[in-house]
Amino acid sequence: TSMHDEHLQWERAWTLVREGNDKLTDSENNHLRECHVCNDWFSTFTHLARRVGFKIAFDIPSLHLRTK
Repeated sequence: TSMHDEHLQWERAWTLVREGNDKLTDSENNHLRECHVCNDWFSTFTHLARRVGFKIAFDIPSLHLRTK
């Protein structure tokens, strides 16, 4: 199963935030560009973590906007 088929798991998100210098994989970046659910909660999670002092070296990619 590819990352495109699965949502970002909270365990992986916590590892990324806790470690701070870890990087998102290409699959994770691609998924976060396409999945508004994961992008939204992970953006909120990292924002809150930064506010309480976690040093996070990665950026969450912007969502690709779909046009009809």
